[in-house]
Amino acid sequence: MKFKVISPFRDKYNLSKIYQVGETFESEDEVRIKDLLDRKLIDGEGASENDAPSFPIADQNELQLMTKKELIDLLKQKKIPFNSRQTKEELIQLLGR
Repeated sequence: MKFKVISPFRDKYNLSKIYQVGETFESEDEVRIKDLLDRKLIDGEGASENDAPSFPIADQNELQLMTKKELIDLLKQKKIPFNSRQTKEELIQLLGR
């Protein structure tokens, strides 16, 4: 089954793989799927092949031009939880939800 990633996480079986927001997670392991759903790391409604980020490309480009500090300030302003150790790309994905 396919699911949409809604929060970044590291793959349990391949530690070098980090799933980013908007990517598709695919698994048939029901225990693993339930764990990820309970932890709100994947969306329970599944994903389609054509899923795109939830914000327009113009907004994404605007966010790409911002510094990491500006992104953090914007996250604080919108009261979106984040970790200051996250990469700029991960912060942009958080803003895209």
